[in-house]
Formats: sequence, structure tokens, C-alpha cells
Amino acid sequence: MPKIPESYGIIANQSPKEKLSPREKINKIEAIVFYLHHNINKHEKISIYLSYFKIKLISEYANDINYSIEPNKENLEFSLRNTDDQNIINLYNYIFEENINDFFHDKEACFEIFKNEKYIDLKILLDECFNCINQNNLLASVIILRASLESWMIYMGFNDGNLEDKIKTFIKTVEDGDNYQILKEKVSEIKDLLNLYRKNGNGVAHCNISEAQKYIQDYSLKKSLKLLCILIEVTIFAKDIKEINKEKKKKRINSIDFETKRSF
Repeated sequence: MPKIPESYGIIANQSPKEKLSPREKINKIEAIVFYLHHNINKHEKISIYLSYFKIKLISEYANDINYSIEPNKENLEFSLRNTDDQNIINLYNYIFEENINDFFHDKEACFEIFKNEKYIDLKILLDECFNCINQNNLLASVIILRASLESWMIYMGFNDGNLEDKIKTFIKTVEDGDNYQILKEKVSEIKDLLNLYRKNGNGVAHCNISEAQKYIQDYSLKKSLKLLCILIEVTIFAKDIKEINKEKKKKRINSIDFETKRSF
């Protein structure tokens, strides 16, 4: 997979602005076009990115939007030149700056949560948790992490009881059944991890702030969110993404340390 030329990254760390200078706009468009045409595999569609970020797919000869047709390089450049600066900024940041998709291992899992409307509730929660962590709104991120956990449980079909009951049912399913065998060797660590998310989310919700602040101080919320994303990837996304090497994926899971406590 080709790397983005270094010259394309010179404005990657600038804060988003509503208006771009002509040179900034050209640089961003060149970077986006290069990335989409060299990094999108056959399972994806460039037009999905455009529609998600409200970029009209147009040509010099027609103003009608047709997302069933994949744009060529010239058509893509023309469409980007004729869209709002903010739409270009949003797409550029999504591609080149850290976002929730960086927390998944499998690129197809990233794309699945990006394009599949059935996961929209979970995507909103994960995005919001990520944003709260980055903005240092850590108490809110603890609550949203718990909400993301419960949403994941529901997507897996564990609907009965409170969150503690859902976790117990999930862990028993991993231990006793044929589902989610990829997690079996790590089930004890995963159980402790999920209950940690649950207890601290409950603590913030019930205004046990001192306990929550201790949790924030002692544990990495970014790693906590990343581990949840990995668990989501190998469970509810497993049916939707292409399984390339199950044994390799199992080894990867078994190599993960599901401990989020900071080491000082």
C-alpha cells in the first residue's frame, strides 16, 4: 500500500478552520485524492466517503449526484474543488488524524462501523467517548464508555437484565459455548475489564465522584476504549468483515494485555 508523500502532511496538525486558503485547499484535495485512489480496496467505495461527508459527486458535464458510480481521479478532484471548505476539512481530518477508527485492528471493521447504518448508535457512542477523552472531559468519557459497553452487549443479543447480568451471560457464553471462541483464553481478564467499566460508569452516574477520579488517575481511558473497540471487532463485526486469518487473529487477541491500570 503506497504511503502518502510527506509533502502532503505539512498541514495535518493545523486546527480546522471554516475557510481554507487556496494553497491549503489544493494541498488537502491532493492528499485526499491520493489516499482514496491508492488505499481504498475493492470492498470499499470512494463514493461512500463523499456521501458521508456531504461532498456532492459531480462532473464538469452534470450536476446530478450519482453515488453508484465510482469517480475517477479528475471527477473526484472536480467534486472536491466545488464543495464547502469545511466538508474538505472534515474528510481530511477523518483520513489523516487520529480518530475512533484507529482503535480497531482490522481496516474492514473500521469501514463497517463507518458505513453500516445498523451500527449508528454504537458509532455515535464510541465517537463521543473518543472526543471526550481527547478534550479531557474524563468523567463524561467514563459514563459513555459504560454506555458503549451496554450497547455492544445489546448488539450481541444480550438484552435481559441490567448490565451486570448482560456481562455474566456474555462471559458464560464465551466459557461454555462455541461462540466467541477467539476470546476464551482471555475470558477472565475480559470479565474483570468489563466489570471495571460498568462499576466506574455507575459510580459517575450516581455521583461517586471521588472513586471515579481515582479511576481516571489510575487507569488509561484511551487504552480502555481501544480494548473495547477490539472486542467489538472480533464479536459483532466478525460476521460482516472478511475473515482473512482466524488463527492469526486469535494469536493477536491472546497477546493483548487487558489490564488498563497505569504503571507509574
